Amino acid sequence: MKKIVVTGCAGFIGSSISSELLSLGFTVLGIDSLSSYYDINIKRANLRYLESFEKFHFLKKSINHLIEKDFNTHEWDLCVHLAASPGVLPSVDNAEEYHLNNVTGTSNLLKNLNEVGIKKIIFASSSSVYKDNGIGLFKEQENETSPLSPYGKTKLKGESLLAEYHKKMDFDVLILRLFSVYGPKIRPDLALFKFANAMLENQPISIYGDGTSQRDYTHIKDVVKGMLSAIRFISENNSIMEIINIGNGNPIRLNTLIKLLEKELQISAQVNYIDSKKAEMQYTGANISKARSILSYNPDIEFKRGVHEFIHWFKENRNYYGA
Repeated sequence: MKKIVVTGCAGFIGSSISSELLSLGFTVLGIDSLSSYYDINIKRANLRYLESFEKFHFLKKSINHLIEKDFNTHEWDLCVHLAASPGVLPSVDNAEEYHLNNVTGTSNLLKNLNEVGIKKIIFASSSSVYKDNGIGLFKEQENETSPLSPYGKTKLKGESLLAEYHKKMDFDVLILRLFSVYGPKIRPDLALFKFANAMLENQPISIYGDGTSQRDYTHIKDVVKGMLSAIRFISENNSIMEIINIGNGNPIRLNTLIKLLEKELQISAQVNYIDSKKAEMQYTGANISKARSILSYNPDIEFKRGVHEFIHWFKENRNYYGA
């Protein structure tokens, strides 16, 4: 399968996946509304690179407004669905907007895919759907789902929509629950970018809680590799309905992240500890045994190396990012 629709193609993860697909010779229809959640010039720069590939086709449109004829340029084989309003904390005060973009938008996308006969889809879900138990790595079929945030709730509802389309419309579905993706081109609102920038500007870092919260940071290169494996798997198999964690399997404390940044930047961080937010999970960790078994997924990039490579990229690109 060589013709793939990618929603959210101009974002951090979407542009990374799209560029890899194009480099491998795939034809890509990229769909993105170019929302102003963060600096739109970053998305435009990502888009300009994608447009340097002959086999890239771009549609500037919200998934809420898609219609059948939007897919008429080619007979597309499958859809990688990444478009969404991102972020846990911003969703708390914007629950209706997140539902519109992430749930209603996904519903409209699925309706149109069904109408044009695209019945294979890979959906980017999130570790935010899990119940925050604080112990042990999350396992897809064993750990309870109980999102703390409106964002997490919209992702879980998206999963339910896809399960319904699998059951009623014979869609092949892979749901990939992504865990704290980081690396080059990272969104500027995410912790790694914000912390590094504040330290270089000699500004204090504000963190929620006491710094003992943990995240399973997953490098973008490993996420792209997992996505390529998922594309191969869903292309070669039928009657698919699977939920699979894509993480690193090694949760890192927030205080450890700050120490790594201090070492890489040769700067001592000024840290302000503030009260935790109820919507923020204190722990995420991916059991990736299912990903290993089904997708032959094995993350390559250990966190220290990933932070080192990120800081090299960050120093070269932070001014462009308006930092």
